[in-house]
Amino acid sequence: MARKTSNTFALLFAAGSVALSGCAASSGTMGEMAAAAMGIPVMPAFLEDQQMVPRTASMAIDGIWMIDNIQKRVRFDGGRSYAVDGWLHALSLRVQPNMVVVKDITQSSAGTYSGQDLPLMGPVTYSFLPNGKMQGAVKGIAGPVTIILTPMAIDQPDRLRSELQAAGLNAAAWNIPGPQPGYVTPPSQPVPIESPPTDPDPVPVTDPETGTEPDTEDCVVIGIGADGAPICA
Repeated sequence: MARKTSNTFALLFAAGSVALSGCAASSGTMGEMAAAAMGIPVMPAFLEDQQMVPRTASMAIDGIWMIDNIQKRVRFDGGRSYAVDGWLHALSLRVQPNMVVVKDITQSSAGTYSGQDLPLMGPVTYSFLPNGKMQGAVKGIAGPVTIILTPMAIDQPDRLRSELQAAGLNAAAWNIPGPQPGYVTPPSQPVPIESPPTDPDPVPVTDPETGTEPDTEDCVVIGIGADGAPICA
């Protein structure tokens, strides 16, 4: 019994270490193995799909970034970040592609952004690093977490280079891949959702003999005649 308990604790510790190493996740293989070994059921994470979270204005960091801590990709896109790859969070919650993991992203200054990390349940601040990466510092519910991200496919590379220079960094030292082939940059503002058309006013029923609308103010309709006019009591 002691040996089994010790092994279980080791698995929990290892999975927890991975979880706290970046972006709220028990990453891939280790998290899956730990969950399976302990018989923990896995379910979808309680996160919104990216279509349910409106975009705001585009930003220089928009594009695909790799979370180095867990080797999973996310897309920054108009004030939110959502998963490109899936991963296991907290041993039982599966973050699926297109689930929003960070929202309410705003720019604080050149090279500095802030938002709300949803899996880690805390505010996050992003800043550029001299080595060509971006760092996310999260004040999560389980304590501070540092996330390192590498640019994989940036929507507007020239815009990011300009911001790096404004932040006092050497943009030439950064490897900034452009957007993937065939990718169309989304509009800078969310597309308004059109309300469905309302039903037009009903065509009034007229009396075939007089050509006028019947007075139904005091009418208790008990049926409809062959001509389509209401039959009043």
